[in-house]
Amino acid sequence: MAKMLIVRITRHPASPEQIRHLIAAATWAWSEMAKEAGHEPAIQIDGVRIVRYPHNISSANEVLAIVEKARQDEEIVAVEAVLPIDLLNGVLKATQKANTPVLRAIMDRKLQEGGQAVFEFVGYEWVRQIVVETKRHHPDHLPDVFAEETEIRTPVSSSPTPKSS
Repeated sequence: MAKMLIVRITRHPASPEQIRHLIAAATWAWSEMAKEAGHEPAIQIDGVRIVRYPHNISSANEVLAIVEKARQDEEIVAVEAVLPIDLLNGVLKATQKANTPVLRAIMDRKLQEGGQAVFEFVGYEWVRQIVVETKRHHPDHLPDVFAEETEIRTPVSSSPTPKSS
């Protein structure tokens, strides 16, 4: 039997449903890691402690320090992170060395009448790799063209417009 610590790097408190999903996702990720390493995948969890860190962070090393500060006698550790992609990538690389899975909440974005967006929790995913391919634009000179920016004031609906008969 093992004790588990889940460190949540997010400003958003989790609902009881999210907590249940988070524990299941962390246990699943650990089982998958054990299988990939050639070990017995069955993990028996004796207890779970969840700690939320709702403050801004600036580096992957800071996340590792937060985990170590929160850790007591837990053998199994997982991290849920709501971070910009570059910072999440650094955290992923740092935690992989410590065999600590990084999880992200999956949220569906739904538009309400009036254009307000609401987010609905769907589940969790285990972040295993981040690949972003970019090519930076470095202009030799800027064009002599100027344009003013205007704003679209009416929200555009992504819902199909009902057809009239």
